Amino acid sequence: MPKNSAQRQANYRKYHLKEEYRNDKRLDLVITSNAKSALDRLASCYCLTKKQLIEQLLFDKETEALNHVALISPDGSTNYYDKKIILEYPGKITAKNHRITTACSPGKLPF
Repeated sequence: MPKNSAQRQANYRKYHLKEEYRNDKRLDLVITSNAKSALDRLASCYCLTKKQLIEQLLFDKETEALNHVALISPDGSTNYYDKKIILEYPGKITAKNHRITTACSPGKLPF
């Protein structure tokens, strides 16, 4: 018997929530078609899955942020992990364009 779309989705989620994937988390979001096209092109260009590419980009950007906060504060990495620091984004990272706050306002993006 053919499965409907909801049944296929449920099976996919069930499979990907097995024990070997216990550290994986679902990410539901909508992005622009231009961003989706860029994601597809970059993944293809680097012979990565979209998941691998997104993870690598996030890890690279986090390393950049940690290096930046280490330069501007001795407690920079602690503040970063505690989500008590906000860096301006986008733009080049320089000593002139950083901003430290104690908390992020709910509903407001730091950029």
